[in-house]
Amino acid sequence: MRIALTELGIGFNQEHRDGVYLIDFFLPSLNVALEADGTYWHNLPKHKANDKRRDDYFLKKGITTIRITESELRGVRAKEAQELVLHKLFGAA
Repeated sequence: MRIALTELGIGFNQEHRDGVYLIDFFLPSLNVALEADGTYWHNLPKHKANDKRRDDYFLKKGITTIRITESELRGVRAKEAQELVLHKLFGAA
């Protein structure tokens, strides 16, 4: 995702800390927390509950959380990753 965001010219802060949480990619111009979710961990019930708490915390601060899963990214080429990021952020590639 880092490469896709860079190539798209979308500014980000990687590993951005907000309170007790660490955001994978914070996009300040869009006020978006872009999270790369690993399949195993983010499918565990305990982790799903934590993700919900995080999303609610950020939403109260006006930050939208967008999640891209490991399975969505696995095996995609650079151009496809860019299209996926655009689709997730703006609803279209």
